[in-house]
Amino acid sequence: MRRVKVLVLTTAGVLLLALGYCFGSRPSSAQGASTISAAFVGYNDANVSFAVVGRTLYAANGAGAGFPGAPYPGGPIPGTEAVISVGWGVGGAPIVMLANGDVWWGGAGNPGYTWAFLGNAIGSPTLAPNATWGQLKARYK
Repeated sequence: MRRVKVLVLTTAGVLLLALGYCFGSRPSSAQGASTISAAFVGYNDANVSFAVVGRTLYAANGAGAGFPGAPYPGGPIPGTEAVISVGWGVGGAPIVMLANGDVWWGGAGNPGYTWAFLGNAIGSPTLAPNATWGQLKARYK
């Protein structure tokens, strides 16, 4: 009877370890500073620098806000793709480009600093015709 009890408890322990690993395992990561995905450091009439972390644009300038930069008042950058580039736009507002080619202007002249969609830098995707397996076999016979 004692061996059965030991076997059941050992089996239950291994099962709980396996369940704990399945539901609780994840890669370890540091809890440090955020990663900047795009940045612009410029020396111009306003001495402005921009940094993008996630969907938030931070702006800093040598004349006022300084470092660390404050979140841009326009709110989060629209879209779902990653931000790959940020630059200095018309009226001192930032311009960002997303990975899919969408370009957004920070709109310093717009009411409430709203983001304005300027267009897509690469245009729309090229459509490919759908061919069936039989059509391909007939074509390359």
